[in-house]
This record gives sequence, C-alpha cells and structure tokens, in this order.
Amino acid sequence: MSQSFEKKLDLIIIIGLIITLPLLSLDQQEHFLQIYLFTILFIITYIIRNFIFHVDLHSLKGGIILFIQLFIALAINIYDNSFISEIYLLVLVGEAAMHRTKQFSIPFTFLAYTFFVIGRFINYPSFESLHFIIPKSLEFVSFFALSYLAKIIVNQKQQLAKAYESIKKAALSLEENTLFAERTRISREIHDTIGHTLTTTIMGVKASNKLIDHDKKKAKQLLNDIQIQLQNGLNDVRKSVKLLNNQQSFIEFLPSITSLLEDTIDQTGITIDYHIDAPNLHISPKQELVIYRALQEGLTNGIRHGPSTHFEFLLYKEDSNTIFKLIDNGRGFDIKQATLGFGLISMQERVRELKGEWLITSLPNNGGTELMISLPSISQSQKYENKKLG
Repeated sequence: MSQSFEKKLDLIIIIGLIITLPLLSLDQQEHFLQIYLFTILFIITYIIRNFIFHVDLHSLKGGIILFIQLFIALAINIYDNSFISEIYLLVLVGEAAMHRTKQFSIPFTFLAYTFFVIGRFINYPSFESLHFIIPKSLEFVSFFALSYLAKIIVNQKQQLAKAYESIKKAALSLEENTLFAERTRISREIHDTIGHTLTTTIMGVKASNKLIDHDKKKAKQLLNDIQIQLQNGLNDVRKSVKLLNNQQSFIEFLPSITSLLEDTIDQTGITIDYHIDAPNLHISPKQELVIYRALQEGLTNGIRHGPSTHFEFLLYKEDSNTIFKLIDNGRGFDIKQATLGFGLISMQERVRELKGEWLITSLPNNGGTELMISLPSISQSQKYENKKLG
C-alpha cells in the first residue's frame, strides 16, 4: 500500500479511537481508572508506532508491537463492562489482515477472538449470559475478511497503476525509437541524393569544359542534361525534407501495434484477443498514428479505470472504411454523467480531423466499455486533406 493511503487510514483510526474514550464512560464501570489508563496506553502506543517511529508492520518489530497492543486490548476487555472495548481488538485484526501474511493474520484473529471471550467470561461468568459469544465470532471473521479483501483491492490498484506507467513508458520508448530510426533513414536518403547529384554534376561540368572549345553543341546538350539532373535532385531533396518534417508514422505500422499489444500482455498479466486484417488495410501515416494513439489510450484507460482484465481488439476494413474496435470487461461507467479526460478528447479531435467517426459505449456495473473508430479510405481522407490545405 502507498504511504499516503496508510497515513490517511492511520489518521482515521486514531480519530475513531479517541471518539471511543467518552463512550466507555456511558456504562457504569467498576474499574473506570484502569480502563482509561489502558485505553490511553493503547492510543499512545498506536501514535508512537505510526507517527513517531513509523514502524513497518510487515517487519518482525511490527509483529511484536501488534502482539503488545493485543495484550493491552485484552486488559481493556477484562476491565470493561461494555462491548466498546471490542473495537480495539477489531482494529488490530484489521491491521494484521492489511499488513501481514495469512499465516500471521489468521492465528492473530483467532487469538484476538479468544481474548474477547476471556474478557466477557470474566465479566459475565454465567454461561447463560454468554449466548452472544458464538455469534460474535462472525464479527471477527467478517472484519478479517473485509480487511483482507481491502488489502487485495488496494494492492491490485497499485499494480495496475505501475502497469499503466510501464505501458506508457514502453509505448513512448517504442515511438521515439521508431521515429528516430525513420528520420535517420530519411536523412541518409537526403545525403545519398545530394552526394550522387553533386558528384555527377561535377563530372558533367568537367566534361563540358573539355567539349566547349571544339564541340559547343554537345557541350550545350550536356549542360542541359546537368540542369535537368540538378532539378531532379533538388526535387528529391525537397520531398525528403518535407517527409522528414511531417513524419508522424512508424517504420512499420503493424509491428508497432503488435508490439504494443504484446508488451501490455507481458507487463500487466491481462489477456488481449486481437485480430488485424492486415492485407485489406490501406491507411495513411496520419491514420496509423490515430489508430496507435487510440489503442494506447484505450488500453491504459481500461486498465487504470476499469479495472479491466480482458480486452478484445479488432482492426479491419468494412466497405470503404477502416474500423477500429476495442472492447474491455471493466466495470463500465455512465456516459451521460462522465466527463471525458484529456486523452479521450485529444483522440476525438484527431479522428474528426481525418473526417472519421468516434463512438464510445459503456454500461455501468461491470457492463464493460467499447471504443469504436471509423476512418475513411485513403483516397477519401486524402481528398479531404487536400481540400483543407487548398
């Protein structure tokens, strides 16, 4: 569990324990002084343990202190005529379940219940008055189970948060590496184009100098050829520079998508069934980037907020459109009441820029979420972009 969560929980418990102090005086107590002394000792021990020395309850020292507090709680139960002192035992049961292993926390819970029975037996020795002791065992078992379940939920949430960060870093690293490699390739093409053009031009100019005195017609023709070659070389360089400036795609789109899916599976332990109709996909670099970003955002949102454990991803062609579908088994949410985050808003804007359609459907209470994107074919999309540029 995170330190911030533990501090909040400790603060809530301290406030709750302090509130119980005046409640102990509601019943007529024969040992009022002893009850308050042990109760204050219990609270002080808790404060020193968590707020001064910050004892790790997972450690041996933490386990010993839990047992010390358990015996203090036993003393409170022995002197207390009410059932309020049971709270102190339940607090310790909850802490053992949250911070320790089952091998420690289960016997600890049984011992705490035994101490409760001892305290009640001393105060109410008649067995006819002890009819509530057996049902009380359900309280201890239930409190232990709820605390242990809370521990599992908190740990899963933290693991998902770590997985989200891991996916985010891996995706960014993949994108940076692939884009860098593509830029390097284009830079080499520019270098090769310029080198070839200049070399052949220099040789052509030298040849023209030799011909100009005795064959001006041939020299002029050679210079014209050189001019055409220079123009073609200049056009090639311009194309490469434009591609370098506008490059938004990956070296290979499908391997990048597959890598994102497989990395997510490996790093989070979730399952993803996916089908990509590669032979029929004809998409532009901008569409590739939109699809990659949408998949990245959909997976991270599903894992982080779902929390989803299974996804289905489909990428295929339908009529003249490319269809993207990502379905998860998360808890879902109410679309009408939800506020879209920055990532989903950015995704929506990217899709609209390419004149595509974007739809997200979800059902609360474990109904899951489906993200669907429809992008036009390259020709339709290109026509729209050209119209936009013109």
